[in-house]
Amino acid sequence: MNRQAAIKIINETVEDQGSSRQPKQQLLQGLTILAKHDDDIVASFEHDQIWASSFDQTVARMTTGEVKEMARLNWFYSEESWSHF
Repeated sequence: MNRQAAIKIINETVEDQGSSRQPKQQLLQGLTILAKHDDDIVASFEHDQIWASSFDQTVARMTTGEVKEMARLNWFYSEESWSHF
């Protein structure tokens, strides 16, 4: 999968999700998914936002279901990485 396809899936998932109940442990669950596709996760934090892994490299290995799950967990594309508030 490439960046454009993944971002489209993320946007559609967020729209479909609407105001439904938010899953718990979003940060940990997202990092767990990333760890399956990145043996050496590099993360940075600024204030209340995290950036982790190369977006392009990880989505190239992810299934559609995993990208949807990342979106459901409120992870998104930012500055070449996966990000979460």
